[in-house]
Amino acid sequence: MEATKIHVEWPSLPREADTIELTLEGKDMLMGVYRLNLKRQAGSDHFSEELLLPFCVSDEMIWQGKITATPFSSQQPIYVSIRMIK
Repeated sequence: MEATKIHVEWPSLPREADTIELTLEGKDMLMGVYRLNLKRQAGSDHFSEELLLPFCVSDEMIWQGKITATPFSSQQPIYVSIRMIK
């Protein structure tokens, strides 16, 4: 397995938000819930972190989930789908 850098740009998020949370679950195979905190890049609206997802035995896997900005409950989550290919 090899880590991939994930980047999210969220300009409407308040500056006080230092991190956002990515939550993913396997679409076709139950592999548990994967949570990752993405850190704000200094002075920007960009968040990033290294992403390393477990992989099943097939050649590709789709993960679905959301990105949330807790405790900023007024912000709607961003729904995502990530396709991993061996």
